[in-house]
Amino acid sequence: MDKGSSVQKPALVAARNGMLQVRYNIHPVTVGDGDDQRDEYQYNYIEVNPNPTRKQVIDILIRAKYDVNDEFALLALTNTDPEYVAYRDFITACKATADEVLGVL
Repeated sequence: MDKGSSVQKPALVAARNGMLQVRYNIHPVTVGDGDDQRDEYQYNYIEVNPNPTRKQVIDILIRAKYDVNDEFALLALTNTDPEYVAYRDFITACKATADEVLGVL
């Protein structure tokens, strides 16, 4: 999911339902126009159990973008297909995000 905020948020916050909200891809953006311009931070987030494993975080990140059928279709492509290469790069990024998140926990 995508969200926006007027202040930069930490990468990990408690969610209302007892889960943890992991915020990632946090980046500043300028919104508004003219004299009404202001800086905000946009980010993606997932929700995880309070003590997630690396595999759980990676799986949730992947499912936020691809459902199982989409992932199977991508895995059927050749490893030089641009869609497969993008998928593989995304998986690598998910692993890095999981490592970053678990470092925060």
